[in-house]
Amino acid sequence: MNNASFTIQEILKITSGKLISSSKEHQNISEILIDSRQLGKTNEVLFVAIKTERNNGHNYISELVEKGVRNFLISSIDFITLIKATSEKTNFSDCNLLLVNDTIIALQQLALYYRKTLNYPIIGITGSNGKTIVKEWLWQLLSPQLKISRSPKSYNSQIGVPLSILKMEKDSNLGIIEAGISRHHEMEKLSSVIAPDIGILTNIGQAHSENFENKKDIIKEKIQLFQDSKQIIFRADDDELLQMIERCYPDKLLITWKMKDVLKFLKDVKLPSEFKNEASIENIGHCIAALKTLGYDPNDFKKQIASLTPVEMRLEIKKGVNNCLILNDSYSLDINSFAIAIDTLVQQNRYEKKTIIISDFAPIEDEMIEYQAYLQIAEIINNKPIDRAILIGETLKTYRYLFNKEINIFKSTKDFLKKINSLRFSNEAILIKGARNFQLENLSNVLQQQEHETVLEVNMETIKHNLNKFKEKLSPQTKILTIVKAFSYGAGSIEIADLMQANNVDYIAVAFVDEGIQLRDAGITHPIIVMNPESNALRPMIAYNLEPEVYSFRRFEQICTELNNNNADKLPYNIHLKIDTGMHRLGFSEDEIDELIKKIDENKNLIKVSSIFSHLACSDDPAKDDFTKEQIALFKRLADKIERAIGYQTIKHILNSSGIARFPEAQMDMVRLGIGLYGADERLREILNLEQALKLKTIISQIKTIEKGERIGYGMEWEAKKKTKLAILPIGYADGLKLSLANKAEVDISGKRYPIVGRISMDMCYVDITGKNIVEGEEVEIFGNNISIDELAKSADTISYEIISTLSQRIKRVYFY
Repeated sequence: MNNASFTIQEILKITSGKLISSSKEHQNISEILIDSRQLGKTNEVLFVAIKTERNNGHNYISELVEKGVRNFLISSIDFITLIKATSEKTNFSDCNLLLVNDTIIALQQLALYYRKTLNYPIIGITGSNGKTIVKEWLWQLLSPQLKISRSPKSYNSQIGVPLSILKMEKDSNLGIIEAGISRHHEMEKLSSVIAPDIGILTNIGQAHSENFENKKDIIKEKIQLFQDSKQIIFRADDDELLQMIERCYPDKLLITWKMKDVLKFLKDVKLPSEFKNEASIENIGHCIAALKTLGYDPNDFKKQIASLTPVEMRLEIKKGVNNCLILNDSYSLDINSFAIAIDTLVQQNRYEKKTIIISDFAPIEDEMIEYQAYLQIAEIINNKPIDRAILIGETLKTYRYLFNKEINIFKSTKDFLKKINSLRFSNEAILIKGARNFQLENLSNVLQQQEHETVLEVNMETIKHNLNKFKEKLSPQTKILTIVKAFSYGAGSIEIADLMQANNVDYIAVAFVDEGIQLRDAGITHPIIVMNPESNALRPMIAYNLEPEVYSFRRFEQICTELNNNNADKLPYNIHLKIDTGMHRLGFSEDEIDELIKKIDENKNLIKVSSIFSHLACSDDPAKDDFTKEQIALFKRLADKIERAIGYQTIKHILNSSGIARFPEAQMDMVRLGIGLYGADERLREILNLEQALKLKTIISQIKTIEKGERIGYGMEWEAKKKTKLAILPIGYADGLKLSLANKAEVDISGKRYPIVGRISMDMCYVDITGKNIVEGEEVEIFGNNISIDELAKSADTISYEIISTLSQRIKRVYFY
């Protein structure tokens, strides 16, 4: 590998660390690991144990020692806890334990040290929007001429930036690193680590601005990245921005451009239609200025600019044929993005068999550089639990000897498709990764399960973002229970539960026993609460170690009887008591608490009360806050009474998503997150800066023109007032598109709104596109970036919960990372 490497002694010196356990055999480090799930090889790996608000890498050290890792960078704060927790069961005698004050700072120190050894210019990019696109477009434009090291995808945080620097190759000609911040003083640290020779400020907007006072405050923080830069590139149409940069950096070379000049330059460039908006042209303007700064004539790149391709920021996960899972990342190929994609493949725990389909790189002229690139690819595959590698391309055929896995080789994508049936794909996770010219997206189309053309896109990164926004309202010790009942409100129960387990929530909840069994069969090991355990499913519930909600004496007695008769080896069994504090749906009422306490005492050898909880009826309604406060007070009083009587503490929880946002002082021991994860509630989005994680889209099946006076659809209720052009969409009420949306709601096509007209049928609906140049096959958004779920719910006179939870399972779900 041609990136950062250290000895243990060098790391100690760079970080001012202390060696508290040493191994003479394990002195060289060539790979930095921060996520135990991404472990491939164990030799020459340094695990950096990072503590965040919700997780602590020190908790995984014992597991990594068992797997063969011998080098650990740990913080002094967590050192005593680590030794107490692991010393009895873990032997550290053959390990290097490096003690530092702060492991994140130590990681940044290692990156800063390595940065100083790189002898080529680095471009540092920051801004509110467009950072990653400018970085990737510069790579598309310049990679034929230069060997470029760049940060993978959007690795731009306090942890992502140093990891990006440490992965940069020593023999590159240019580096491009992006830096993102969400708080004050973060850019100071990133600036010293990146030390960019050239700075680019892309755009200043509202993204991640919640911790800043105003636009001026955001600019002041972001331009700190350019302290060591010789040249700064930015758009000069904004006078406030221009004046601030001139005032802060009077001695630097400021390379400015204006929109009118870029439009003039692009006059004879045939841009794709999706790049003719202002945001895309602004990103192109930054690229043109960067080309000039690097000594190139932008006129020589007009053909390449016209051929720029959309930046695929997402790794797409979808169901495949024969019970396979397809991970489609087929639009680009470089070492860093390949390593990230492989890690995502390895994390698909419910599939034992893992396959990688990979193409050649774009042509590499230097034979030694070519060999090194393919050697790195082979090493990554060889050191991961990959069962089969399918290699596509003449160059990979040449280097087939580097791979120690089962391999199949094809000289082209076309040849692969001819023989695809002979490969017998079944019950496996398949990653597709390749250079754009190999068009591996065609493989994805063939291997994916052919279903409905209407698709629900689920952005997993946005769900993680929303989860973290809720965490910011919570104390570090507060537990989180996530609700995945009803197919995770339509988003997909297994996929969301898997994501929550990977992000270390404490509990998962389902409505019925069969939902819990499905999760267990899919590899979910976290505690699972069943909120409505049916009496005829108690035996499988206990067999699958699912924990019941108990809300009535009848259910209490049924569970105790089942435990007493059939499950003596599993006692005492965890149960969760529900208290009715005023919603009057399920739960023990105040006058039943004394009898409940007596029942618990009589059956203490059979059951243990793991948690006590209640449900808020109107936590989202400010007009009913007095009632909500009464519920909270009553719950505290009753829960405390039960705990005093049974003689031990339980987990107490009453807050739902809106409760977390509006009553964080009542978070107690745990909170429950459901629809809030998806950013589907407008009020929650505003309070917590959530993002909408779901997008429902379809396509235009057919376009028809009807004359004035003609009627359409069942009942012939809608009449054309003039000659009308109609688009027929393959989505109807069987998919969850409410009948009540007819003649009220709109859809979005290429950023413009069009009304739904006529009666919605089971599988189809009509949209009026009169006067517009729209063609069959165009994508249509039902809700997503331009139409919120809330807006659709208001048109249907319902709530966002119903809109998403009633989406048919025949709609294909596609997951993006």
